[in-house]
Amino acid sequence: METTDNMGLSRARLLTLARLFDWGVGCALALGLLAGLLGYLAPPRASLAVGWLGDRLFLPASEGLGAREAEAGRWFSDELTDDAPTHRSRWMRQRALVRLPGLGAAGQADLTLVAQGWPANALRGPGAPAQPTVEVLVNGVSAGSIQPTPQWAEHRVAIPPAALSGGDLQIELRSPDYFTDTSDGEDVRQKVLRVASLRVAGVSSRPAAAPLVLLALGVALGYAALARASRRRWAGLAGAGALAALGGLALALARVWAAALLPWAAGLLALALLVVYWRAVWPPLRGFMARLARPAALDAGMAAALCGWLLYGGLRAAALARSGAGPAELCFWLAALLLAAWAFVPRALLLPRAAQGLGRALGGRRGALLVLGFVLAGCLGYEAYLIFTMPGVGHADYADNAVVARNLVRGRGWVVDYVTQFYKLYPSLTRPQETWSLMQPVWIAPFFLLFGAVDWAAKLPNLLFTAALGVLVYRFGARAWDRRVGLLAAALLVTSNLFLLLVINATTDLPFVLFSFAALGMVYWRGQRMRAGQEAPRPLWQRLGGWWSLGLGLLTGLMFLQKTSNGVFMAAGMGLWMLAMLWRGRGDRRWAALLPRLLPLAVWTAVALCMLAPYLMRNLALSRASGGIYGSLIYSTESRDAWVWKYAPNSDWIYKIYTDEAGLSETQGLPDRSWLLRWGFDRALATVVGDPGLAAVRNYLLPPWYGMPAGLGDLLSGPSGGPTAARPNLDDKRLFSAMGAWLAALGLLAALRRRADLAGLLALGFAPYTAFLILYWHADEERYFVALMPWLALAIALAVWRIYDRVASWRGGRLAPLALALSAALVAQIVVPSWSLTQVKLHQWTYADGDRDAYAWIREHTPPDAVLMTRVPWQVNWYTERPTVMIPFTEDTTKLLQIARHYRVRYLVMDVAQRPEPATQQKLEQLFADPALLRYATPRYEKGSTLVYEFPADYGNVPELRP
Repeated sequence: METTDNMGLSRARLLTLARLFDWGVGCALALGLLAGLLGYLAPPRASLAVGWLGDRLFLPASEGLGAREAEAGRWFSDELTDDAPTHRSRWMRQRALVRLPGLGAAGQADLTLVAQGWPANALRGPGAPAQPTVEVLVNGVSAGSIQPTPQWAEHRVAIPPAALSGGDLQIELRSPDYFTDTSDGEDVRQKVLRVASLRVAGVSSRPAAAPLVLLALGVALGYAALARASRRRWAGLAGAGALAALGGLALALARVWAAALLPWAAGLLALALLVVYWRAVWPPLRGFMARLARPAALDAGMAAALCGWLLYGGLRAAALARSGAGPAELCFWLAALLLAAWAFVPRALLLPRAAQGLGRALGGRRGALLVLGFVLAGCLGYEAYLIFTMPGVGHADYADNAVVARNLVRGRGWVVDYVTQFYKLYPSLTRPQETWSLMQPVWIAPFFLLFGAVDWAAKLPNLLFTAALGVLVYRFGARAWDRRVGLLAAALLVTSNLFLLLVINATTDLPFVLFSFAALGMVYWRGQRMRAGQEAPRPLWQRLGGWWSLGLGLLTGLMFLQKTSNGVFMAAGMGLWMLAMLWRGRGDRRWAALLPRLLPLAVWTAVALCMLAPYLMRNLALSRASGGIYGSLIYSTESRDAWVWKYAPNSDWIYKIYTDEAGLSETQGLPDRSWLLRWGFDRALATVVGDPGLAAVRNYLLPPWYGMPAGLGDLLSGPSGGPTAARPNLDDKRLFSAMGAWLAALGLLAALRRRADLAGLLALGFAPYTAFLILYWHADEERYFVALMPWLALAIALAVWRIYDRVASWRGGRLAPLALALSAALVAQIVVPSWSLTQVKLHQWTYADGDRDAYAWIREHTPPDAVLMTRVPWQVNWYTERPTVMIPFTEDTTKLLQIARHYRVRYLVMDVAQRPEPATQQKLEQLFADPALLRYATPRYEKGSTLVYEFPADYGNVPELRP
């Protein structure tokens, strides 16, 4: 038997850890050093294609325009350059840096730049030089200067020997001159020199220390990992030899790339070593954590925290009393002191018993249902009041749902009377609705039949979905943990500002949250039974899954029809999780025994596909009838938008003219995945990592880490909030505030003890969809994450009640009042910021009065078939019932008039709520400068005036389009 100390660290494990440092490690270190020295026998050479993938390892870059970026030596973003030798390049600012690591100290070296100066049409003032003079410095030592030309050319400078004393080369380019003029007038960057590539070549070299150390360390780590994994020392030595040879060869042939990548390689090898030695490292760590979790340690921590709180609270109350603060804040701190001091009262009084009774009442069936009913009634009543008093159905796809529902009620089918994008010229403005899934109009249509096609009727289904979701969340929480968890989670969810906005818009998200939550819940409970190894019952109906397969198939089909991409990713994750539960279940794992247990999953899939089949058949029939307008079974313009919305300089680029019919295209073809290279590697990386991608996920889901050193606070938390922000509650983008994010993380950790399978299900259900948002679509909208909010609310509720139970149990229940007050304070830190955001968003959401007046004038003074051009065709069609066309994002007034003539547009509506981009708006103002064309103008409201213009009868004599 092994002898073990109190932390679980045995002598055998100590010996295992000690074997890391046997003679094989020394051999591996020697191999790494020898390979590095041999690699440095080759002459120092470096070649960098500027603007291509990976050059950010050697140079800083940014899209910023300020002097601060130039002082930091950052280059502009990479861009396609057809006439460049490498077909890509970067413009430098007045100062630009390139760092080539690990090159070594050379006796003689030359630097060659392939560069281009200002274009021939660059406008310069009198007496200014024709081209900039660019000074070159290497490690701070001047290496001369170059004078570029408008053509691409090689410029060579000799690197002074004094600059070659270190192992790294820092090349600095700087110039006092710059230009901003271009042929299109849109590029305002202060540019100096366009560089396509650079090369450094020398004749002798002395090794750099850092790459040698990193290579030796990496080889040693690789040896230790391979030897442990294979349990053979010779296998580790063979792997170490291969790693050393590979590293030495890389230093000889691609030295700067090897030096730049060696830190990453060493880090990955260290991670591999941790994985293979995990069984030796984890027991002592687990023993240490177990000691911290003992009641004595927790009680000592609680006592220390209370003493610290008493000291801080006393000092704070004294300071407030001296400063003459208001009585409200002073009373708050005095009450907090009394609650904290209660822990040291020698006997229990009435207050602890009352607090404990309240906690038990909330956990009882009658009390929980009573509070749940009160919360739901209050929230739904307030939301109903907003629905009946606030105008509008929402923007874009929200109004689109209401328009389609109105057409369904009128017997016209899933059609709309507007064109919103220009990927194709349609023969008529009346066309099948294509972009959004088809289910939301079906929920709205019955209420239009009952109450008419009015704003508030389009939102009434949301009240029913909210009530059903609150009840389902309560039921799941009560079954998985206890009624208190389900009650608090439902309350947090229905009082969230995000769900309030879902209710007062005709959105597709709220029903999807309901369907997905119900489906995930059904999958989880079924998976628990499968993992337990319960055999399939004999009756055929139950072997096929019974009501479970049928109900889950219907829910999954509704998910597909409500939001197709979300539903597909989530259903795929649920299926994988079910297969994992089936495989992990007790019993026979042979295929002959597993196949019968797969029948419920097959029935579930079949029912879901049958639900989706009518939608696919409709798209197929429309594609044949319309000559290919519908290009796939699940067609959406988002397949084009994805490559523009996320990566283009402006999201309004989705309204540019892309169709090449009749020579209209302004962008050389339709957007597709090849456009990713058109935008550049920098933009793609910044988009994936920045606000539309990973940064948005961080801002919405992860807890903040403000105050960490070395910029880690901004990296992990985002720079938009923090405790010192002027309005922290309004700036915080997290779904349940910063406190909610922390409690959700704690709740998930607590759930791992009893409900680890649930965490796996949520990971498989939401991680693929989140990756889809980060890499393909854009994640910077809260509504893309609302389906996760019921689960976050459950995790928060679990954490709050676990904290309550722990604090209330200390000192024989004497701390129950403090536990209740602490729980209430934690919940208030989530609910109060949500209310503040609700008021702000409600104020921002309302429509401009001028727009509503203009829409009323259009209904009264224009014929029913009058076509309107506007920036918000969905809302204008909803209010005016007139056909509408999007204002193209273009400065070419000829093409704009051609589009208008093709669709027989008669009026231009310049809305206040949303207008075209400034450049397009300026062209429109010039086009309609004739006062006779202004047909109606509303009085100027808070946000401006709404203008209605009439197009000239001849459309400016532009030729009619002939597709």
